[in-house]
Amino acid sequence: MVTADAVWAALDEIPDPEIPVISLVDLGVVRDVAVDGDHVRIEFTPTFLGCPALETMRDAIAARIEELGAEPQVDVVDDWSTDRITPAGREKLRVAGLAPPAPRAAGAPTLVQLRSRAFRCPYCGS
Repeated sequence: MVTADAVWAALDEIPDPEIPVISLVDLGVVRDVAVDGDHVRIEFTPTFLGCPALETMRDAIAARIEELGAEPQVDVVDDWSTDRITPAGREKLRVAGLAPPAPRAAGAPTLVQLRSRAFRCPYCGS
């Protein structure tokens, strides 16, 4: 019988098709995993609903669950933001030369001033 931890570990091995230095889990597009016997339900939220890699990611998730010997159900929900990127994912992106927006503080969104230190160069930190 498959466990939620095994599912999360398996999904963490799937690279994002457009930015392969980061996994789907670290990118924050896997929202939830629920295991009920041999049935696994995944809540998946693409970075945007028109994402050209949506089907590729959904198929990769389903295939990985099937490899674990379970029946996948991949539900697409619309609720992604860069706040969902894990700290490990942010570091992988930084090393690759990409700088996503800094996570918002809890609560309401804040305005970003041009002189803000919220955005840093992934190479030099300035």
